[in-house]
Amino acid sequence: MTTSSPPYKKQITDLPALFLILLLSSLYLCGVSAVPFHPDESTQIFMSADVEIASQNLAALFWKPNSQSDARQQYRLLDAPLTRYLIGIGRQIARLAPLPADWDWSKSWDENRADGALPSENLLTVSRISIACLFPVTLAALYIAIKSAFNRITACLFILLIGTHALILLHTRRAMAEGTLLFAIALTWLAMTRAIQRPYLLALPAALAFCAKQSAVIYAIVGMLTVVLPAAIEKAQNWQKSIGQILLYLLLYLALVFALNPFLWRNPLQASRAAWQARQNLLQRQTQAIGALAPSQILDTPAKKAASLLLNLYFNPPSFAEVENYRQQTRLSEQTYSANPFHRLGRGQTAGTLMLILSLTGFGFACLAAARAPQQTKRQIVLLVAACLLQTAWLLALIPFPFQRYYLPLLPFVCLWAAYALERLIRLVIIPDKPQSSHQQPAPPQNTVTQG
Repeated sequence: MTTSSPPYKKQITDLPALFLILLLSSLYLCGVSAVPFHPDESTQIFMSADVEIASQNLAALFWKPNSQSDARQQYRLLDAPLTRYLIGIGRQIARLAPLPADWDWSKSWDENRADGALPSENLLTVSRISIACLFPVTLAALYIAIKSAFNRITACLFILLIGTHALILLHTRRAMAEGTLLFAIALTWLAMTRAIQRPYLLALPAALAFCAKQSAVIYAIVGMLTVVLPAAIEKAQNWQKSIGQILLYLLLYLALVFALNPFLWRNPLQASRAAWQARQNLLQRQTQAIGALAPSQILDTPAKKAASLLLNLYFNPPSFAEVENYRQQTRLSEQTYSANPFHRLGRGQTAGTLMLILSLTGFGFACLAAARAPQQTKRQIVLLVAACLLQTAWLLALIPFPFQRYYLPLLPFVCLWAAYALERLIRLVIIPDKPQSSHQQPAPPQNTVTQG
């Protein structure tokens, strides 16, 4: 007769992970102020005034035709809103005013400072903490998700890898969209591995991910797979129920996206077309500008796109800026930040090659594990594999420039597959299967994927 472990024993086995999450989060938060400044942080702080505007005159956030000169309206069309809301709430708690002016890339550092576009140290720190405070919840959500799909060892190795990853430490600790995006992805992974009875509820974190950054739109597709996959795996015939759940999923997804983007409220169709056109116009201007100054930076072939993805994910050092406009002013802070070896951990040719081998090996192991796992575990691993493939294809197809932070949605997958490969290696080398004596009965087969 098989007995399950008492609840207190399960809680005790999670204590090392809790300690690791607290340790990594403390190190993460203590280093927030050391991260070099990026001018896009000024734009997010400037746009965080939408929190005050919404409380005073909500209609001012609605899209209006013939207002192309309104900088705030253009940013509402271009950028996902979640980060500026969080910064605005953090400012209000700290009783700090937003920046009175947006950063102008055509002006010098001193001119932007004179215009009021350079945040004070206090305002910048508060804005960053407003995003960075999500990190402990992010790690906890990722740990629970990976423990459910794989096992505790893989989950602990995973949060160790992602919590010390040099690109995570740089890009998600700024007052920009990457920290919010990682948080929303973590919630989506958690829902992917836990939403069994009501898979349509995945629409809510998937919509949050899109409202953190538009590159996470692939999770809308993953959410629909979550709804239909049980029927496909179990070869169920009740497709009418799946169709109904997909419709409910789409309704919840669109409703939350609509609710978090007030610029859509008055004329949703026209505003949506304006947002699409604004994105196309921005891409065209960026391509022209970068093409004129540095044509080699345009990713116009599949080979260039693949090389950029591999270099930025595994080898290149943390990239502080995409253009060189203000490197003279930020060089000292960049040198100070880079002097900490913790901030360069895992980058370079040797470490990058090792991480690449581990992640590819772990991906292969995961595919094999999904083939022989029980139904519930199979579903979880298949969804993670599908999300990885879809996100990779999406970024390879659409990223036109080798900007490192654009590849951040793939970093959780890199760390996950590497962690799973390490876990398999640990079990093979350190915890080998003991041979059974001839008089012992063979033990029933266990699920090596979910064994804790």
